[in-house]
Amino acid sequence: MTTTTVAATRSNTRRDFFVDVASTTATTTAGVVTVAGLTAAVAAPVPVCMAQEIEIAAAATVVDDNNAHQHDDPVIVTSIVTFHLSIARGPSKPLRIEVFGDSSDEAQFFTSLAAGTVQASCPPEQPENSPEENTVMSMIDENAELPFKCTDSESVPVSYKGSQLWRLVPDKRLDFGRVDSMFASRIPPTFSSSSSSALSSKSTQTVRMAPSTKGAVSMKRNGGAFEFTITPSYNPALDSEKEDLIVIGRVMMTKEKEEGNDDDKSSDASDVSSMDFVTMLNTKIPTRKDLSDRKGINVPPLGSTFARACNFSEPNTTCAQFKPIGRIVVTEVSVKKSSTQNQQLR
Repeated sequence: MTTTTVAATRSNTRRDFFVDVASTTATTTAGVVTVAGLTAAVAAPVPVCMAQEIEIAAAATVVDDNNAHQHDDPVIVTSIVTFHLSIARGPSKPLRIEVFGDSSDEAQFFTSLAAGTVQASCPPEQPENSPEENTVMSMIDENAELPFKCTDSESVPVSYKGSQLWRLVPDKRLDFGRVDSMFASRIPPTFSSSSSSALSSKSTQTVRMAPSTKGAVSMKRNGGAFEFTITPSYNPALDSEKEDLIVIGRVMMTKEKEEGNDDDKSSDASDVSSMDFVTMLNTKIPTRKDLSDRKGINVPPLGSTFARACNFSEPNTTCAQFKPIGRIVVTEVSVKKSSTQNQQLR
């Protein structure tokens, strides 16, 4: 069996991949093709020649690491999460994500955050104020608004409503899920190592999409972060151990009429997909560049400690690192069960 590694782009049919093969290997009786993190077996003879385009059938079978046997248990899209995003207080536009809800705890965690049902605790109470702090507090007007305490709203479930697109590294990653300040101090839940290990093995067999794949939606493996990442274009750095991401869904590729253009049925100009929206965000939204890392090669992974605001007396390089200029906020979020239960990742 011959293994050929090639570069590929996803076609408009969503489930087919077209491969530009840069090889002069002769025709093989059976082959294994690795496409931007996706490994598929091709049973029929595959003629491989310079610049030839090969269509890998949607029914291609995943091959495991040992190429010893094949798996045929595709991932089911269980729900569609819609984020309504407002850019610089403008009108909201939908971003739809297809979630592989049965593939991992992380996928179920994402859906629960979208539904606003995650109970996350506050950190342990700190020791009582020092004498100096008590003196300062005594000088505050009794009618003044006191600092917000996490425990004041601990009973309110954490939600993605009010969260932001907080980091945008062009062509590399779009990081969403910076939750509202009301939930900023909450401790993101983690999943047991034994459970996560078992699920990781399962997802290797079923989720045939790597975090590096264009359109992939990923979260930190084992939990510990509310944030999630959308991949705007192929980015192999997201597959690294440092990132430690797991794919929980994909951006919807299906085109639909833009809101307000329902009457224009004669033209497809108004037909857009959520992936088109992601591409617009990736290419059109300016960000605050990091002078020491202009290409965003060394940005901290999800789950790291980030500064939410810049304190100029104590500079923190993460406070505005690749932060979009103009707030991009989730005004509403909804979860809908997938109407086509046989939607599968191919």
